This record gives sequence, structure tokens and C-alpha cells, in this order.
Amino acid sequence: MRQRSPFVWFFDEAIRELANNSCLRYNFNPFGAVAQLEARLNGIEKVRGSNPLSSIPLSQRSDTMDERFRRSIVWFRRDLRLHDNPSLWNAVQESIEVIPLYIRDDPNSLPFPISPGKRQLIDECLWALDRQLNACGTRLVILSGEPTELFTMIKHILPFEAIHYQEQVEPNEIALEERVSLWAKDNGLRMIPSDGLTVQHVREVLKSSGAPYTVFSPYYRAWSGLHISQPLPSPHHIPSPVNLSKIMGNDIPTPVNASAKEVGELSALKTMDVFFEKGLDTYPTHRDNPGIDGTSRLSAFLNLGAVSPRLVAWRCLNEQNSTMEGRISPAAVFLRQIAWRDFYYSILHHFPHVLSNDFKMTRNTIPWENDQTLIDAWRQGETGYPIVDAGMRQLLQEGWMHNRVRMITASFLTKSLLTHWRVGEKHFMTHLSDGDISCNNGGWQWAASTGTDAQPWFRIFNPTLQGEKFDADGTYVKRYLPELNNIPSSLIHKPWMIPHDDQMKCGVILGRTYPLPIVDHALQRARYLNMMRPSEMQRNPAP
Repeated sequence: MRQRSPFVWFFDEAIRELANNSCLRYNFNPFGAVAQLEARLNGIEKVRGSNPLSSIPLSQRSDTMDERFRRSIVWFRRDLRLHDNPSLWNAVQESIEVIPLYIRDDPNSLPFPISPGKRQLIDECLWALDRQLNACGTRLVILSGEPTELFTMIKHILPFEAIHYQEQVEPNEIALEERVSLWAKDNGLRMIPSDGLTVQHVREVLKSSGAPYTVFSPYYRAWSGLHISQPLPSPHHIPSPVNLSKIMGNDIPTPVNASAKEVGELSALKTMDVFFEKGLDTYPTHRDNPGIDGTSRLSAFLNLGAVSPRLVAWRCLNEQNSTMEGRISPAAVFLRQIAWRDFYYSILHHFPHVLSNDFKMTRNTIPWENDQTLIDAWRQGETGYPIVDAGMRQLLQEGWMHNRVRMITASFLTKSLLTHWRVGEKHFMTHLSDGDISCNNGGWQWAASTGTDAQPWFRIFNPTLQGEKFDADGTYVKRYLPELNNIPSSLIHKPWMIPHDDQMKCGVILGRTYPLPIVDHALQRARYLNMMRPSEMQRNPAP
């Protein structure tokens, strides 16, 4: 276990004060955000430290910071939190009254369906956010319908002057922002955008020419050279209209885990604290082993904005040293993954065609076979390759899959089953509770060698070798393929090599209780390379 930091000490001391029901005097510290929320939710008096408006970096100040609105709407979307929420912070500072609003997505307007696990997490975050807002003196208004029609309805009942919102990067979300902005302009209202979706805004990390980066390494160097603004505190009091109930619906969800005290933002912050205290030091060595809990588990919270990416980055900066015995610090390794997230958001923002086409346009001519029988076997975890099947069954059972296994299963679908990456992209988004359009698209195009900064087209993961390397003893495979529990570790990733007479001893009959490989990997590898060569020649013609 890592040495306890002063921030962990602060958290422990705050919890002790809560237990003693004492007054919590709290000068804002982003790493004490958990204690701050717990204090508010338990109704404990708190004196906020000074955080004058003038101390807010210019990058976080809205253009209207010096104005004063009679009433504003905070349009919550993928920022379901109080801490480090520029839209909420600006609205509270600039408005006499604030209306917190969440509009449920129209399923027909989304590029992908929302998975059951993600829908449950959204409901938990909304329930928690309403509870936290209630402790601040207001409530969360949750409505369903066309946004401009809902804004029109609210304007008639509770006239407002501004809409604060967090900018998004998905094409459908940008189109929605433009539609609402046009409506606001026609009605004499202000639309006030804020950052907060990423650590660095997608329009800030650019080449000297102003063009976006398309390769991660130079992007990361530029990203690392930018200042990371201090996370904003959670507002203590949010002034609410007296008659807010006139627009309140009956849509506050009662999530499955509503009885639990820690859901939504509080759960996200505690997950972050546990990872940095107990999991960070081993992250570089454990993150690729799917058989152990070696990752942060923050992806779903980041996707919904229940935890601020800037807060996570700040925590990394606090924890990291430049080197550790000649090695990159664990915090720096984890921070690089946060930068990858920013990178894929930047790619989608600047190159929206990637949602429907290959980033590398010459790859659009690849004659993918898309064999439905093979696709179905892959989806159900019945390919005969244990590491692939374990990953696909984990996805179906839990709505989540270890990142290393995501790469293995994606490579297998595209380069062993010769299937278009969009088939896998949609399947993942349909089931992942942390389904993120930007990162999922970037990951799939990376695996298929069609995307930006993708793995070389001739690099093809061998699922057997990948399993032996990252799940050597078969812990992960046996967790999701119990029919293989009695197979020795030496054969767990190649059960087809077990002699027929020995299969009964291992409790498995290949072809009956577990499938034989649906394809020959070596043969498919050769076929894939032949399939790719024309597009590669088109991309790099001979001189």
C-alpha cells in the first residue's frame, strides 16, 4: 500500500469530524471533495474558505462573468456533478436564481442505443445529483421531450435569461447545441458554453499551424505542456426559484441502488480516492492483467461526468514524481491514459466523419466479409478462443470489459474474422456501461488499423499468445468460462490441444461443452494481409 498522502489524511480527519457531528471548517481542496459532499448531505454546518471570483482562471470564466441575470438555467448533460462544474459555478455566480435542468435523450436522436447498465448508472447519478442539489437549496428538474419545446415551456412559466451548458464533441450533440442556440437567439436569450468535458479543451491542443494533431505522441507533448486549471469547488448554496415546483415532473428516478448511500458523484469520488490510495502504485504492472482488479474503474463515471477529468488529472499531478528509480511514476502512466481520452475527443471533434467512415479514407475500400455466423459466435463468446470468449461473456454479464481484452476481442473480430469494425463498435456501445462514443470509436479504429495513430495494419494479435501473456494462469478465463475450470494452466488458452481421451478428465468435451475454434488463426491472418494490401498500396503507391 502506498504511503498515505496529506490528502488522504485530510479525508480521514474529515470523516472523523462527521462521525462526531462537529462543525467542518473547509477551505476548498479538490481532494477533499468527498468529505465536502458528505458534510452537505448530512446537514452539517460548514464555513467555506475564501475563493474569490477573481481567482478563477480566465479559461474557466464565462464571457458573461460581469453580468447579472435574474434567472438562469444550468443544462446538465454529461456533467452530473457539483464539483468542478464550470456551467454550474458560472450560473451561481452570475444569477439571482438558478434552475438545474436535465433533459433525457431522445433514443431516436442517438447514434447508438444506451445500454441497460449505462441507463442504470445515469439514473443513479440523477438521483444522487437531485439529492445533492436539495442539500444546496434546490432540486433537479428532469424532463423528456424536444429541448427547444421544453425551454419554451419553462420560459412561459419561469422566465429566464441565460442557459449555461457544457460543450460536447459528438456531431449529434453539436447539432443540438446549434439548434438550441438559434432558438435562444430568436428569443433574446444567452447561450453560455463552458468546458469541463475534457482536461484540456479540444480547441486548445493544436499544432502551431492551428491544425489538430492526428498522432498521439506529439499531441501528448503539447497536452502536457499546457497548464491544468485548478478544479472549481462545489457551490454551497444554489438560489432556487420559489415556484420551481411548477415545472417539476415526476421523473426523478428511483435507481436499483437507491438504498445505498454512495451512488453517483459520491461513489465516483470515493472510487477515485480508493484507486489513488490502494491501486495507483501497482497500476503500471497490473493494468494489463484482466485476472486482477488493477484498473481505476473510473471510465463510466468520467463518461457521465460524475467525476471531473480535470480533478483526476490534478490528483495525478499531486501524486506523481518525475521518475521513480529511473521509471516513469505510476501517476504519470495513469495521466497518459487520461490524455488518450482527451485525444480521442479531439479526433471526433475535428474529424466527425470517423463515426461513419474510416479515419484513413483509403481503408474504406477494404472488402470486409462480415460473415454473420462468425459475428454471432463472437458476440456470444463462442469462438473457441478462451481469452476472446471470456471477454465477450464478461461484456454480456457485467456490461464492462477489461481494456486489454477489449483490444484482443476487437483485433480478433476485425483481423481474424475479417469483419468491419463498425459491427463491433455498435455491439460494444449496446452493452458497455461505460460506453463512450469517442473512445470506443478510437479504440475500434485503432484495432482495425483504420484510425488515427492506429497499430500497423500488419500487426495482428494472436489470441492464444495474448492470453498466455496477460492471463498466464487462466484466472480471468476460468472466471467467465467455468466449463474450462479443470483445464491445466498450460493448456487453458489452447484447449483444442487436449487429447480426446483426456478431455473427460478435464470436464470438457470440445465441440459439445465448449466450441472448437471457429477459424484457423494462422489461415485468417494470411487472408487478412492479402485483403489489406490493395488499400495499403493505394495509401502508399510505389514511386
